[in-house]
Amino acid sequence: MDATKAPNRSEKRKKGLTKKLVLSMLLVGALPLVIGLVLAFYQGTQEIREVNGSSFEALATETARKLDLVIADELARTSLLTTDVNIIDRLERTRDALSELNPQELALTLEQEQQAWNAKSPDMLQRIMEG
Repeated sequence: MDATKAPNRSEKRKKGLTKKLVLSMLLVGALPLVIGLVLAFYQGTQEIREVNGSSFEALATETARKLDLVIADELARTSLLTTDVNIIDRLERTRDALSELNPQELALTLEQEQQAWNAKSPDMLQRIMEG
């Protein structure tokens, strides 16, 4: 009886020792692997954030530069219009003609011109362009 129990204990110890050795080998190999994967993921995430941030910054800078050029061009065109002698003269003549009308004629004229403007009348455009 004792002889049969002794081999069972040693076999159990061998199996227990084998399990412990295999488990420890797996942990020794898997633990650095998991740590390496986590660190690689973290570093990759950080680098992607930096690249995306710098790309976005470059895109924003380029867009701001283009908008600045467009606005500067529009300001230059507008300043040319405000200093054009023909436009100033035409506006002054129109202002003087409207100031000579009585309030009823002025209201009627403004309403007719508003309707022509909204209808995009070619006559209205011709009057504006030719004076």
